[in-house]
Amino acid sequence: MYHDNNWISSFRATQGRQNGLSEAFCNKVDGVASIDGGLLLERTVTAKDGTCKLVFRLTEGEGAGGSVEAVLIPMLHRKGSRKHITLCVSSQVGCAMNCQFCYTGRMGLSGNLSAAQVVEQMVVACRVLAVDPKADASITNVVFMGMGEPLH
Repeated sequence: MYHDNNWISSFRATQGRQNGLSEAFCNKVDGVASIDGGLLLERTVTAKDGTCKLVFRLTEGEGAGGSVEAVLIPMLHRKGSRKHITLCVSSQVGCAMNCQFCYTGRMGLSGNLSAAQVVEQMVVACRVLAVDPKADASITNVVFMGMGEPLH
C-alpha cells in the first residue's frame, strides 16, 4: 500500500504519521483485513541484461509454502526512444500441463494464486523499483507467465 509517499506493509505502519490511520481503526481491522497479499519476497536476482527475478514464498492460500516468481524485464520502445519495463507475474504454483521437458510441469500443480497474491507481485515489483537507484523506467506492461495454462 502506498501512503504519504512511502510504501507501507501494514495498516499500523501509518500510525503517528500525518494522515495516518488511527489506533482505533487498526484495532478494528486486525484479524479481519490486511494489506499483505499472502506473499513474502525471499530474494531478488538481477541478470547482466537488467532482468530482475523476484522470488516469493506463499504464506497463505492453496499453494502455501510454495514458491513463485515474478520477473521485471527492461525493454526499449520499438523505436528505441523510450525505455519501459514489462512485469511477468505468476498465477499458479507449479503447472498442470505435465510437460516432461519442463521442471515446473513435472512438479504438478500445487495451487492457484489468489487475486490478492497476483496483485501483490505488482505492488512488490513497484517497491523494488522505487528503491533501485538504477531504475530509469516504470512498469508499463503486465503479462502472465506460461503459454496458455495460467488461470487454469
